Amino acid sequence: MPISWLPTKEPNQNFDYTEQGQKYLVFFLKFSIFFDNKKEFFTFLIVPDDNSILANEVKKFREKFGRENMNTAKGEERKNCFATPFTNLKLIPNFINKKGLIKGNGLLVKDTSQVEKVLQPETSSMQITFKVVSQQKKGHVIGTTYEESFSKYGSYKHELEIEPLNLIEGMAPITRIIFSFAELGPGRKPLPGWKDLTKSELYNAKILSDSVGKTFTMEVKMLWLKGEKVENNTLLFGSSDDYVFDSLTEIKANEKKNPAENNQKEKENSNKETNNKTAWILISSFLGVGLCLILLIYWLWKRKFKS
Repeated sequence: MPISWLPTKEPNQNFDYTEQGQKYLVFFLKFSIFFDNKKEFFTFLIVPDDNSILANEVKKFREKFGRENMNTAKGEERKNCFATPFTNLKLIPNFINKKGLIKGNGLLVKDTSQVEKVLQPETSSMQITFKVVSQQKKGHVIGTTYEESFSKYGSYKHELEIEPLNLIEGMAPITRIIFSFAELGPGRKPLPGWKDLTKSELYNAKILSDSVGKTFTMEVKMLWLKGEKVENNTLLFGSSDDYVFDSLTEIKANEKKNPAENNQKEKENSNKETNNKTAWILISSFLGVGLCLILLIYWLWKRKFKS
């Protein structure tokens, strides 16, 4: 998953802390994971200060900009982008550092050696795989049905109930995905390159309506998490900022097997084809030699008969 950040340094204030002899760097996390709840609105990435590439880049970025140069830093933050597997993160809910200066959801990087720099953050994404249990269309406008919302405004929400999807240690499994199809309101102008989901291939498409019982993969740029009865169990997608257009793909039954098994079968099939070709070549050779011998014997016999 891609990670990028804003610096969290001010002249007389630093969010970092030390616990059990280990120093941790703490900064605001942007563009990657957003927890949409009132209790913990902010998300912080917690990085062990272990002289790793990630830790050193964080400190260099702070020294260069700092909180006093936020406007300049905002233009640079996308250049400071890293990626790490979901399994390398651990959720720390109700995170408060030892100085009591910040509160929110914390994501701890467990192993900084599993973090790599992203060279093209604008095109970076993360892949998720899920199986759909049920699907339903609902009205996007509060108090409307799907039919009313779609006919009047062209907007609606498509909700997918999925089998529990575990992404990050300590976080509730994802059990629902919501695609929100709605254009920007009157007077609002989109940023360059930004598109709402009504411009995507998913808008009023059969692939979601016929998704029950099927398994899919898709590329996402950001995880927007919320939940009603269970916090953070719902993924929301509404634009090209979070969903990579044309990336939702069904995995067929024969594609779900272990890639190593598929590769082994491909090798076996390739070997069989090679063996079959070799066998046909040998058979053809024997037949050719046999035919030549028969013709030779026939010619000798005919010559002897004439003489």
